[in-house]
Amino acid sequence: MGKRIVVGAPDLPQSPVPVDQIIDINQLNSVVELGDDDPEFSAQILDEFFVELTAKMQTFELALSVNDAANAKTSAHAVKGVCKNIGARRLATIWESFQHCAENGNLNEPRAQLAEAKSELEIIRPILLYALGKNPTTSQ
Repeated sequence: MGKRIVVGAPDLPQSPVPVDQIIDINQLNSVVELGDDDPEFSAQILDEFFVELTAKMQTFELALSVNDAANAKTSAHAVKGVCKNIGARRLATIWESFQHCAENGNLNEPRAQLAEAKSELEIIRPILLYALGKNPTTSQ
């Protein structure tokens, strides 16, 4: 069963940035609440987030590798949407920046900042796993 995120909860995974700055807590809790009658439902949504995000990030990286600004823009927009749906606030902002860069034909900035986006995902991963009711130190 999922857990609602409460800032300052003693068992909430630590992050280098305050949780409410990187996660839209209300949005994430709304996702968790979807599973009040069916806990597997919210778990499935969050599990699919990781799968979908990984696939869309790979599509973005491929577009960068072949200098395809149009597909980079489309995939950055898709990643931004996935992040917003789950409440990954800061990650959505990074991908929105990538989308705007690609709209303007600038793929160098996203290339230089892609590691930051991947790092941000690793920061939010334990928080999302916590919301799933999984142990962030043992789950992949």
